[in-house]
Amino acid sequence: MKIKIMIPALIMFATLAANGIFNYGTSLELLNKTHSSVSFGLGLITGPIIGLVLAKPITVLLHKFDNHLLSTIGLVGATLSMLLYSFFISDNKAMIYTAVLFLSINGIFMRIFNYAYMNNQIYCFWGERHVFSKL
Repeated sequence: MKIKIMIPALIMFATLAANGIFNYGTSLELLNKTHSSVSFGLGLITGPIIGLVLAKPITVLLHKFDNHLLSTIGLVGATLSMLLYSFFISDNKAMIYTAVLFLSINGIFMRIFNYAYMNNQIYCFWGERHVFSKL
């Protein structure tokens, strides 16, 4: 019983830590290049805003598709967005827009992964399909 709880908790901690480090590092890079605290805050606030705005549409996705498929798509999409962002780093004026775009894409995929993975773990633990329908 403890293993059933510990493994998902460790996986969630690792993915959230990686996502947090990516967001924080990107925000620090924006601060370093632009010397503006607004860009630093903009990088940090995109994740929570994405979570608030897209909670209901992601819940609809959970009702329509398999949790395992959605969690895989979310994790692969978040990883690819982090990798692609490393190729688009530049020193031009559009750097802030590029960073916010990739942070938003990463936030969308991470929210899909989080909701689908947690819903899947509830299913494995309780034995029936629950979806976060109270959002």
